[in-house]
Amino acid sequence: MKETNAAHQHGYTVVELAVVSGIVGLLAAIAIPTFQGSRDNARIVTLENDLRLYEQTFNTFKLDNGDYPSSVSSAGVIPSGLEGDMSAAWKLPSPIGGTYRWVYSIADEPEDSVGYIEIVHSSLYPIIIDQSRLQTIDEQIDNGDPDSGSFRIHGENLRYYLSL
Repeated sequence: MKETNAAHQHGYTVVELAVVSGIVGLLAAIAIPTFQGSRDNARIVTLENDLRLYEQTFNTFKLDNGDYPSSVSSAGVIPSGLEGDMSAAWKLPSPIGGTYRWVYSIADEPEDSVGYIEIVHSSLYPIIIDQSRLQTIDEQIDNGDPDSGSFRIHGENLRYYLSL
């Protein structure tokens, strides 16, 4: 009967394990950035849809009541009168971080009044999307300039202005 060495019958060599580990690491290095980009794209699409739905909710409130609801000083608080109409997601962090806040400023001239949804950055709920991706959001829902139009960067916060 032929004898075999037990060490050659079981297990893998160090070289084989190193090759497999290298391949797994390479695949992870390729997959992780792709996954992060896909996740950011999903967050952006969700945010865009949320902003449109919130805008419709505020416009419907104005049609029903003759004016927009008053400003809310704290983020994550549903404006008075919208408790039954506003999605509960308003109280949660936005898809890109930060929390929602409604601001409505009435001016003497109606065309000077402003109403906007602000995504407030805070230490508890920071805006987690990369600054370069904010440009993508602006290009998709506005004019591509984050300093003008309906979607604007204001310090660390983001503002989505409604057409009043």
